[in-house]
Amino acid sequence: MSNSGNYRGDISDYESSDYLKDIKEHFLNGTYPKSCYRCEWNDKNGLTSKRIKENELWLRKNSIDDYQQQKYSIIDLRLSNKCNLLCVTCSPKSSSAIFDEVKSNPIHQFHYTDIFDKISSLNLTSPYSEKDKEGLIDRISPYARVYFTGGEPSLVKPSFSILENLIEKGYNKTISLEFNSNFQSFNKKWINLLKEFKGIMMPSIDAIGLQAEYIRYGSVWNTIDKNIREFIKECKDFKIIIYPTVSILNIFYINDILEWSKTLECDVEVNLQNRLYDPSYYDIKNLPNNLKIKANQYLSEIKHKHIEEIKIHLNSPSEDNEWIKFIENINKVDKVRNTNWRITLNELIDCR
Repeated sequence: MSNSGNYRGDISDYESSDYLKDIKEHFLNGTYPKSCYRCEWNDKNGLTSKRIKENELWLRKNSIDDYQQQKYSIIDLRLSNKCNLLCVTCSPKSSSAIFDEVKSNPIHQFHYTDIFDKISSLNLTSPYSEKDKEGLIDRISPYARVYFTGGEPSLVKPSFSILENLIEKGYNKTISLEFNSNFQSFNKKWINLLKEFKGIMMPSIDAIGLQAEYIRYGSVWNTIDKNIREFIKECKDFKIIIYPTVSILNIFYINDILEWSKTLECDVEVNLQNRLYDPSYYDIKNLPNNLKIKANQYLSEIKHKHIEEIKIHLNSPSEDNEWIKFIENINKVDKVRNTNWRITLNELIDCR
């Protein structure tokens, strides 16, 4: 498979795979693989990329000579696309609920459809065999960072078995877990397993209240709020970092997230460096000029260490016709879901 996708072969063949060789060749030649377009854009625009952040984190614990170690020190586990939400900017590749929605609405050619056509024959709900999972566990270093996302990890059965195996190996005392969760459900078994670990929980919060329920469609804000507060009480060894996906949809609601985070009874951080790039018509740089002016004024009143990065991204040159595509696609989403962005996200109404 090309580096624009994910490696899907046997875990034991990963180090010798054409997939990894291709990625290494790009980096050795000073170029970016296709899948690294976000880091490439950030690096070229002087912003903080995930590449830079991960290199800094790794070098705090390792020397450059450790790069050939046999055990993985960073594991990114995407074990299933099983999800209970239909987030507007997501896709059927990452959400089984969106997969089912697109399958039921083939005449509506909104952005999910192109991705659906590419992955419709794949089993993304249960993509890994027991052998694959055993191989992954065997390769995890006892001091690794292990990151779970999805889909929704609290609904994915393999995430439970991997946590149980790590506890059996005693790794729960040494590794650091990192989780994304939409917190629409509160699985007690999952919580009880997480209590045995320490790490970082990253609630996926893109807005508050009605805006949250629109952007992360299928969610109930009061349930999310309650579940996050309960998690904070139950899992005291986890640091909470709220990670909104900054997009056209929530650019005018960022301060709501910051104010809400202050009501949580813990030391919580809000990281605003996760900005959306694809699909490009939800990218903040593709707002029309009058809304860019309005967004700049709004952001200027917010005190947060990442606001200037957001403004640099926002004020980058727009791409042709992307705002038209935004209107077309979000109208199609509304038609399928019987929602109305002009009411719920009324700050986005273009009054030129």
